[in-house]
Parts: sequence; C-alpha cells; structure tokens
Amino acid sequence: VLAMANAGTVTFSDSHGFVIGPLTSQTFDSASSQLSPMNVTNSTLSGNLVATATTGNIGLGASTPSATAPNTNLSTTSGSIDLVMENGVFVDANSGTLSAGNAWRIWASTWNGETRGSVQPNTTQPNFYGCLFGSGCSWGGTVPTTGNHFVYVARPTVTVTADGATRYVGAPNPSFTFTISGLINGDTAAGTLSGSETTTASLTSPAGGYPINPNFKSGVGYIVNEVPATLTVVAFPSPLPPTSPPSPIPDPIAQSGLQTLFSNQEQTFVYENNLQGTNICVGSNQPLFSTTPPGENQDILAVEWKRVRSQPNLNSCMLINSQHGCGDF
Repeated sequence: VLAMANAGTVTFSDSHGFVIGPLTSQTFDSASSQLSPMNVTNSTLSGNLVATATTGNIGLGASTPSATAPNTNLSTTSGSIDLVMENGVFVDANSGTLSAGNAWRIWASTWNGETRGSVQPNTTQPNFYGCLFGSGCSWGGTVPTTGNHFVYVARPTVTVTADGATRYVGAPNPSFTFTISGLINGDTAAGTLSGSETTTASLTSPAGGYPINPNFKSGVGYIVNEVPATLTVVAFPSPLPPTSPPSPIPDPIAQSGLQTLFSNQEQTFVYENNLQGTNICVGSNQPLFSTTPPGENQDILAVEWKRVRSQPNLNSCMLINSQHGCGDF
C-alpha cells in the first residue's frame, strides 16, 4: 500500500502491483524525537507523482474492486500524476478519484480487465493506444502533456466502410458517406479519425463504376482498416418514343377537292406548283374547278390551266416571286 500525506514530488516503483489506499502508520518527529501515529485515507501531493508497477495492477483503495472497500482519492495541487503498469491494468476499487493541477495519465498494457470506476478522462481524446511510458508511440504520435488520458500499449482496430453512391453522367460527385465500427472505451469518430473519401470519377467521366476510397488516419493510435465502395455513374435515360406518329394537318382543298378531281393526274407540274402547299391561291366562294374531267385525248396542261383560269376573282393570294404564282393570274 502506497500512501502520501502532503508530499512534494514522489517517484515510486515496485516489482509487483500495489494499491494507493488508506494507511495507518507511525511517523518520527525529529524535533521532539518522538514517534506519532499517522492516519492517511486520501493521498495528497503538491508536485509530480510517477508510480510504476513492473508486474501486476495499480489500484485505488483496495487490491480488487469491492463495494465495501474504502474510497481513496489521489490528488496533486500543481503537478501531474502518472500511474504506470508495464504488465497490468488499472483498478478503481470503489469510487476513488484522481485530480491533478496539470494532468493525470494512466499507462497500462491493455484495457481488457481494467475497472475505471469514477476515474474518467472526460476529454475529446480520452484514450491513446500503441504508446509506452517514456518511449513514445509505435505509430509516430505522442501523448499530450495536457489533459487526462488512459494510455495503452495494445492497439485496437477500427474499420471505416465507404457507402456506395450513384450519379448521372456530367453531374458533380455527391457527398460521400461512411460507417465506422470497432471504437472502444467511449472513443468517438471525431476524436479518433481524420480524413476523407476520394474517387477517380470526374465531371466528364463516362458511365461505369468507380471506386470510393476511404483515406483516414487515427490521431490516437487505432489501426485503421478501410473498406472501399463503388460510385456508379449512369447515363441519362433516352426519351420515350411517342405512342403514335403525329397526325398531319389536313389541306382541305387538296384532300377534298383536287385529289378526287385530278385522280391520276394530281402529280402534274401545274398541280404541284399552283394548287398545293403555299403556292395555292384561294379564291372566292364561286366554283373553283370544272367538274368535267379531262378527256383521254385532250391536252392535259391546257385543260388544267383552263380550270385554274375559270376563277377570275382571286383573293387572299400569297405573294411569291416564283413562276405560276398569284401574279401570273
């Protein structure tokens, strides 16, 4: 049992585990040359404490967790506290606390089997992994000298899995998302990981599949396992075909008058250039044509011209500058 009453700076090491707990002992007063009893429940310091157990655990109050074990609070007014277990774990037997004017750190080989009790870091980055007291961190980082932390030699693994996404050709890439699994000891993604997801797809990439790659690192020592996903770039769908072809706008004269009148002569030069499309001249409400069909031995061109000329009162003519226009009448 280690107990400190109004100590300054203490460095303590034991080859086995120990507890920081209540202690009743004797102290020697050199001025009076007398022994006097000393009763220490809570340990107090004004400087730094480094307490190391080469093997075994370090506990507060008792060697094993117990609801009936006495509480022991360990505090320093202006220094820092480092409890170092090279091959053990931390045990808070009941509801003992740590308090340091600077910061406290608990160094252990693993988190498995520990009992934190009321000793909680309550910081953005409460835990660091892969780090050994006095030797730095295996992944190249360092444990901050400010703030309260649990620090472990072992390293856990966190998995970052990218979520798949889809976009159209020519559209910008969407915001990529991901899921995280494997965080322990109250760690959060914000305090544990930093990074983003990238893809090889650009704005001009053709349709196809492109990787979404997570690129993350841990600032507290997690081993990061990254699982990529796929960005699917698709082409815009083709317009749907019409259910039926559009109906042409009927020409009442060509449909009801000229077709039946000219019969097999309707494709003649006169018909095409004077009586169809934009070249037709719409006359008055007088009969436009003779109802007598041309004879087989007659001059077809002369007969057709006669039919056109049989309407002298033309109006609403469309003025065109080509042959057989309204000006020719």
